[in-house]
Amino acid sequence: MGFLQTLFVSIEEAIPERGLGRAVALTVILGSSVAALMFSLGSVASCASARAKASRLAADAATRRDMRDTKRQAAKIDIDSVPKELQERILSLSATQLIKAMHTKGDTITATSAMITYCHRARKAGELLSCNAEEFFEEGIRAANLADERIQNGTARQLEGLPFSVKDCVHLAGAVSTCGTAARAMKVQEEDAVVVTALKHLGAIPFVRGNVPQSLMLPESVNAIWGRALNPWDRERTP
Repeated sequence: MGFLQTLFVSIEEAIPERGLGRAVALTVILGSSVAALMFSLGSVASCASARAKASRLAADAATRRDMRDTKRQAAKIDIDSVPKELQERILSLSATQLIKAMHTKGDTITATSAMITYCHRARKAGELLSCNAEEFFEEGIRAANLADERIQNGTARQLEGLPFSVKDCVHLAGAVSTCGTAARAMKVQEEDAVVVTALKHLGAIPFVRGNVPQSLMLPESVNAIWGRALNPWDRERTP
């Protein structure tokens, strides 16, 4: 005897009276039971689907993070080519001061030395503080080499060679803009945001992506892809 047939017999025994009232009662009770059964089966299927989706998103987040870490370890940043005194000077300058130094003939600061210094510092910060999303260190250094050529031949643009970071919520061609959500971890952007386009047009060079709060809706930068960004002054706290 099937489940529904067994249920129907049990209901019949529970309502012995004959007539229209009994028929209506049987219809209502049996219909409600079937509806409850279907709802239960649907809930089980929905839960299974949700678990499968969560597992897929977690895998995507882990894959994207592993891609970042692998690229970080493989990046060739020749920090020894930049004297420590020059590194300290580069890091002490404001953006306008750095541009002036790079564009001044005879100054020891070049776009390449500035980019190498910033990439080295950014990699260390990313390892210690989890403040980086994707990293484009080698790409930044190659672009800085070209910037030095422009500066030397007199075709430099206003921001030629200036390193800049881009938050993970702002589109950068060739990168993902996750906004801290795993559902966007594998969606690579094809175009730059307007602000990035404007900076590149003036010669500035993007080299690293910054961590962000999940969906940009939390007071601290923490998400399932890039982890929790830490406070450089106190790593027990978030920025």
